[in-house]
Amino acid sequence: MIDLPPRIALTDLPDLLSGRRAVITGRVAAAQDVPSLAALPVVETPAKTPSDADLVVVLGGGTRLDAAKAWRGRNRPDCALLAIPTRFGSGAEANDIAVLDDRGAKTIQKGPEFRPEYRAYLPGVLQTLPEDALLWSKGDALTHALEGLLSPLATDALRADLADVLHTMLDLSDPRDAEWFELSALANAGQAQASVGLVHGLAHVLEAPARAELATMGREDQLGHARLCSGFLAPVLRYNFTRSDKAADRLKAVGIDRDALLALANSISTPALDLPLDWPDLIEAHWKSILRDFCTRTNVATVRPATLTALITEVSAQ
Repeated sequence: MIDLPPRIALTDLPDLLSGRRAVITGRVAAAQDVPSLAALPVVETPAKTPSDADLVVVLGGGTRLDAAKAWRGRNRPDCALLAIPTRFGSGAEANDIAVLDDRGAKTIQKGPEFRPEYRAYLPGVLQTLPEDALLWSKGDALTHALEGLLSPLATDALRADLADVLHTMLDLSDPRDAEWFELSALANAGQAQASVGLVHGLAHVLEAPARAELATMGREDQLGHARLCSGFLAPVLRYNFTRSDKAADRLKAVGIDRDALLALANSISTPALDLPLDWPDLIEAHWKSILRDFCTRTNVATVRPATLTALITEVSAQ
């Protein structure tokens, strides 16, 4: 069974906060309709947390949650953390990994000190997100579940758990359904027990140079980790199918319809890659870094220097 931090229902928040010296940070406006959260003192960043506080409530996307996890783990391990995502996909509220982002360059840290003590969800926030943001969130969550399941480091028991998550994702078409929060958390915590693959290797390496190119057009805000994972989901899935039997065999063993999965991946990847960027050129220019990325090295199908052409063919076909 995939282990998650305790989930706190909104109705139980007053009991959790009672007697605590708690502060709130991040996208605090998202909590304005929750009285127990709206009443908390606000700090600009976790680093501004008073020394006598014993609980930090952080709201935001994966980048903001991971930054709070990293700060707490390094500086205030005595202070509990309640993580509330304002979109699904990253699942950062559910695991012991902190991914730090320095203008697209990723540093990954792992340890029990980075795992939030509690998590909660505000279902209403999904109603305010644009359609494309929801699509990228869906692609991010799917990628975590799929690459965790296919990882050579996954156990049979973990693959069975992630298969259950994938089955539910394939049946849940509405990205505004609050169930995506729980599925995203399970997918992320599951892959954290194994690893991910080439989708994440590409996303981690290419985010900084791709954003730099888009910045010259004033469009850097149109690209982030979730969109990159969404864009490379289908090309890498096709690459895995053509380079090895392992991906298809592992999906078949857990009853996942590869054609249905690929169709869903295509419907996400095609719009995600629709940016004024030469993806093949970017991949080729940064191929050595992609090969060295840890996630690439745990891809279900081996990635070698000579397989660049095969990958670019799949990306170009998207």
